[in-house]
Formats: sequence, structure tokens, C-alpha cells
Amino acid sequence: MEKRGSHVGIILSFAMFVVFLVFLYSITEPAIRTQTDKEFLLDYLKQGILERSSAEMTSTTISSRGGLANNYNCLEINYSLMGIEDPTNIS
Repeated sequence: MEKRGSHVGIILSFAMFVVFLVFLYSITEPAIRTQTDKEFLLDYLKQGILERSSAEMTSTTISSRGGLANNYNCLEINYSLMGIEDPTNIS
């Protein structure tokens, strides 16, 4: 008596494996998509914070020369070195 085996078991096992892979992908895909959305949001926030917190800085040197005995003011500010032509109109 000659028995011939069928491949039904192998085909079912392969189909179950493919279904398992699809299920595993469908479970992990939302987490992967959320992670990329968070990275985009963080990059956007970083750029916005940098734009709003950046400003030009100006440094000024104040020199102290002479004194009351020499008929000078104690402190003298040279506005022309700062690029200010009219010190009464400072905004």
C-alpha cells in the first residue's frame, strides 16, 4: 500500500505565518508613524523657539575720566561710538 502525502499542512502553516506577519506589522505601524510625527513636531517647535528667542546684542563701553576737580562729568557716554547720532531720541 502506497501512501501519498499532501502539502495541505505546509500551505496552511505558510498562510498562518503570513497572516501573523501582517498582524504584527498592523500592530507596530501606528507606533512608528506616531514617532515620526513627534520628531516633526519637535523640529517645528525647536525652530520656533530659536526664532523667537534670538536677538541682536549690543555691548557698550562706558569710560570714567577726570572728575569734579577737572570740571568733567564723572561718567561720559560717547554715543557716536554706539552709532547713535541724537541721544535725546533713543527708542
